[in-house]
Parts: sequence; structure tokens; C-alpha cells
Amino acid sequence: MMNDNENLKIKVVHCQKCDCYIPSTDTNCPICGSGKYLKGKVNDFFVILFSSIIIFFVVGFFIPWLGGVLLLVGFPLAFFDSLRNFKKAKNNGGYYFTDKAIKKQKKLQELADAERIILVDDKSNHSYDSYGDIDDFFESLSIVWTDHDSDDVIDIEFSYKNSIDERSRRNIILDTVSINNKNEVYLRGFDMTAEDDRTFKLKRITSKILFDGRKYSKKEFLDDVLYLDSSEFL
Repeated sequence: MMNDNENLKIKVVHCQKCDCYIPSTDTNCPICGSGKYLKGKVNDFFVILFSSIIIFFVVGFFIPWLGGVLLLVGFPLAFFDSLRNFKKAKNNGGYYFTDKAIKKQKKLQELADAERIILVDDKSNHSYDSYGDIDDFFESLSIVWTDHDSDDVIDIEFSYKNSIDERSRRNIILDTVSINNKNEVYLRGFDMTAEDDRTFKLKRITSKILFDGRKYSKKEFLDDVLYLDSSEFL
């Protein structure tokens, strides 16, 4: 796991649209998929201050004393809540998801669960392989790794883009790694957010894979964590 010194080096940014906190090295929010709402701590401070002043003038125009109370009480509460969230993110490897972020992420997952499984053929931008039956899809995969091959529980986090370009942050306990007939890799495990087993296409993972406090590229994860030969799949 990361020690305190490593945590201090992490610069955290806040997606003001989704209310999640991620490392500045992640260029896009894992939930909305945009980078334009990612702001640092100083920017957050000015947004809170500006919003508090606007509320003060709007409410204070009708009820002056209430506007003053909201400014004097609301601004410090919002400011210190923001500081706490940035600190929680730093202590968690750069990531922290508020209740608002988790609810939005679950809503996106519900939409993703309703879609058909579509496998994109990378040789053509307009060619698709699809399976009408999910059982046919799983039967087409060959298992190349299982959790029995490791002495450790492989608890990983990553950002994921599904086949309709919706992004989310996933935290899974890895169970199996499989490949299809094109040597495309699939990770299957227990999804902590969905509280159910889920399958993820490695190619659609858009961030480094966080495991045991360290971030791995896809190649490093296959080679150094699972002891597979990534050259066979990537």
C-alpha cells in the first residue's frame, strides 16, 4: 500500500460535475468522461466563495439577516467539506467518490447492464461481431488465469468505457482472465459497486490499473501481477 510520503505527492483534482476526486494524472473524469470539469483545490475554493456570495446577495436582498447567516455558516461548512474530500482522496491513492458520484455511477451502470454485448472488430471502424446469447459469448472464451493461480486477492480499480462510450470507475475482485479467438483479453470478477459478477474488456480500460497502492499499465498488470505474457495478447 502507499505510505504517507507517497500520498503527499499525489495531486488531486475535483470533477465539479460528478463530485468525484481523482489524481491529476487522470485526464478525464471516470464517470462523465470529460476533463473540462476537473479543477484543483484553489479553484474549488473560489467556486465555493463565489457561490456563497451569490447566495448572500440573492437571499439577502429579501431577508438580509438570513443572507448573512448563510454566508457566515454555509461558506465555512462547504469549504471544510471540500478540504476533507481532497484529504480522503490523497489517503486513498488519489481517488474519492462522494455519495453523489456513486449514485451517478450506479445510474450509468444500470444503463450499461441493459445493453447487448457487442464486440468491436478493430480491423474496421464499421465492422462488429455480436453474440445474441450471453451464454454463447462466455462459451467462446478461453480461461488463461484464475484466482487459484495467485496467493493474493487481486483487488483492482480502473476507469472503464463501455461499448456506448459511457465511463465509470470500477473496483473488482478479480476471479478469471479469459481471451476470445482474437486473443482479446477479458477480466471477470466481483464488482464492488454493482455487488455482482461483471466482465470487462481489457481494451476498454482507459486508465492505469490500481493494485495494492501501485498503478500498473495493462502490460505491467498482465506481466508483473498475473505473470502472464502480455506479448501474446497486446
